[in-house]
Amino acid sequence: MFSFLKKENVTLCPEVHGKLLLNGTPLNNIEIIRSLNYIGEHEYTDSVISDSDGSFSFNSYSIKSRVPNKLFNESRIFQYIYADYDGKIYVIWKSKQPGYNVIFAYAKKLENMLCELSNPKVSFKFYDRTSSERSSLYEYSAHSICRWEDNFEISKVFND
Repeated sequence: MFSFLKKENVTLCPEVHGKLLLNGTPLNNIEIIRSLNYIGEHEYTDSVISDSDGSFSFNSYSIKSRVPNKLFNESRIFQYIYADYDGKIYVIWKSKQPGYNVIFAYAKKLENMLCELSNPKVSFKFYDRTSSERSSLYEYSAHSICRWEDNFEISKVFND
């Protein structure tokens, strides 16, 4: 009856696992920052330090919120992961995820990030593979210097 008062679990970011490289060489002791925002209602920032082989990881982060039950709600999660190396900001991941549930395609990208700082930042498309067809309903996009073997179609290269 009063479902708008009920709090739902909102996963702002699933687990993240990646490796930071410069010209193929692992970068250790580099701070990687993750900034999450749930449609302006909740903001969260944390950071980790890359280890000796350049690896880094973040735990999943979730909140409880009434927003998903509000009438005319258009939930969006803004995810921004970046590294500051030699005075320059490198975009590891920047996206605007629709909804408030974990999307399999996003989780797959975030669990296996190969981040080469010499790569230019790109805008790319990827698809939710839970659907056998590529329809605009299942197409997503993000920005990154990371690269993936599959489900990764570059749509724009940034030269900055």
